[in-house]
Amino acid sequence: MRHGFTVWGGETEGLRRLRAMLGRTSWVGEFQKPQTSPTDMWHPVPVGRSAGKDAGGAAPSKKLSNPFEAAKTPAGKKGAGAGGQGGDAGSAPTIDASTFMAPSTTALSPYLKFGCVSARTFYHELRAVLDGPELKGKHSKPPESLEGQLMWREFYYLCAAGTPNYDKMEGNRICRQIPWTWDKERLPAWEGGRTGV
Repeated sequence: MRHGFTVWGGETEGLRRLRAMLGRTSWVGEFQKPQTSPTDMWHPVPVGRSAGKDAGGAAPSKKLSNPFEAAKTPAGKKGAGAGGQGGDAGSAPTIDASTFMAPSTTALSPYLKFGCVSARTFYHELRAVLDGPELKGKHSKPPESLEGQLMWREFYYLCAAGTPNYDKMEGNRICRQIPWTWDKERLPAWEGGRTGV
């Protein structure tokens, strides 16, 4: 049984994933970090919606909160789309197997970390979507937005570059120094649940 989603390395795959993710225009516009989890394999799917409006130009319809709800919808019963995320102007997303396996975040962290996708490329291509004709500048704002999350990532990389021992407590001038002790009697008591508290 396969668990999770497959991750292939390299620049070509990283850019493909970046552009596929940015192709989900309404998802990009509505992205809010507190409502996502990189380990969740399901994210709420908007039904009858593209770029904030449904096929008839009406107000946004409801979001399905779990995959069982999604499977009951006409889009879930069709299951014929590629990628399952929709985003084409005037069309509802098709819900298929890839929808259920798509992470609720971008899953681009390894591609950014290893330089397969540059933060600059991500930023400029994201800005093109945010300022594009579908969203017309109407989207979530930093710090919760995708743009805000990219800014936070770069901020912490800058902190790490300018702070010696950033990944440690000892010798890190911006980290609270806690006087940890290694009591040879208390540690086994804690491990065995015998602290008496």
